[in-house]
Amino acid sequence: QPPSKQPYHVGCVVVKDNIILGRANNYNPYHEQHGCERRKMNIPSGVDYNLCKGCDPQTHSEPRAIQHAKDSGHDTN
Repeated sequence: QPPSKQPYHVGCVVVKDNIILGRANNYNPYHEQHGCERRKMNIPSGVDYNLCKGCDPQTHSEPRAIQHAKDSGHDTN
């Protein structure tokens, strides 16, 4: 299923010294609007995520949570 249709929520929280600095989830509306480009090309799981804007690792919760922390003025080092 596309990430937005999964029966569970996936997310990430960046914490430093018991303070939440940033958070994000894996939601990306691209699949709902366009479908998965990788599936259309029959690309197997685990490769070529960069070919689909909905699957691109930069849309995952981890880099988005780090960016949220930075945008909020926190040092993530």
